[in-house]
Amino acid sequence: MRDAKMKIVMVALLALGLLLAQSAVAQAQGSADLSYQAVLTRAQQAVNPDVEYNVTVSQQIQNAQRNESPVSFPEFTEQATFTPVQGLKRTPGPNGRPNEATSIPKFLFDIAQTLDQIQELPEGSIKQEQFNNRSHFVLEGASVDKERGFALWVDAENFSVSKVSVLMQGRLVAEIDVQSNLLNSKFWLPSHVELHSTLDNSTVVLDYDDYEFTP
Repeated sequence: MRDAKMKIVMVALLALGLLLAQSAVAQAQGSADLSYQAVLTRAQQAVNPDVEYNVTVSQQIQNAQRNESPVSFPEFTEQATFTPVQGLKRTPGPNGRPNEATSIPKFLFDIAQTLDQIQELPEGSIKQEQFNNRSHFVLEGASVDKERGFALWVDAENFSVSKVSVLMQGRLVAEIDVQSNLLNSKFWLPSHVELHSTLDNSTVVLDYDDYEFTP
């Protein structure tokens, strides 16, 4: 009797495993069939919260040059505020203006705004490839006049953005690598961003910490 029960349990587990495997295959096949517009829309939903939040952004600039001579800048930390209407902006200081460190070039990378700008361009091409050992959709496109172009790597499982390439007149001018964390059990927002300029070989490193969402 005991052996019979064990066989029943084993058969049940095997059947469950087969069902889970079939479900995973079906889900992967479904993702593979997504269109350019469907992937872009899912990515926008994944990175664009419908609520306001505050975040601390730390910035470092590496390999910077000025007049063809190396120049160094200190690390700079500031507060930023995101609203669904205005996107990510520097938080105003006591005088109503963003806190400024005038000698330091300042950067903010707003992933939601980036996707909104891509959405305004004509629909481009889509393919799938491995990136950072994960399956990704790669969207590529350009403006009508070919002045602006892009390539966008979107995680095929969670639709977070992993990389953005920026082109001007067909020339690669910047590559943006993005690491994101799942916040509020819903949104994939940046935790670490590296903006690499191919024009002067400089890199801007941005770390996003202490997200605080408005109730």
